[in-house]
Amino acid sequence: MNFKPLALYFVIGEIIVATVTYFDSRRKGLLATSAAFFPIVTVVTLVGIYLTGGASATVPYFRGMLLLFPAWALYVLAMMFMLPRWVACTINTCNTCRCLSIHNRSSADH
Repeated sequence: MNFKPLALYFVIGEIIVATVTYFDSRRKGLLATSAAFFPIVTVVTLVGIYLTGGASATVPYFRGMLLLFPAWALYVLAMMFMLPRWVACTINTCNTCRCLSIHNRSSADH
């Protein structure tokens, strides 16, 4: 297997992540989103899959993208709803785990 294209894909991905993080940290969310969803990501993926697997591998990939879009949209909506509440959810989850572990230890002692 040729690892040079994988290294290139990794570098491109890291550039995109760094760009999104930079713009979002400057409170430019729309610009960050534009960088994340810029079609170059899809084009690079298309070219990579096409070069390694041909058209027979590329078409199912994009079909899968279309099938996963509704799930992705639900994920985005859930994150928009949950993000402001993540601290409380994290604390509640940790407390629940702690209570369960204490309960399990006390049950094991009997």
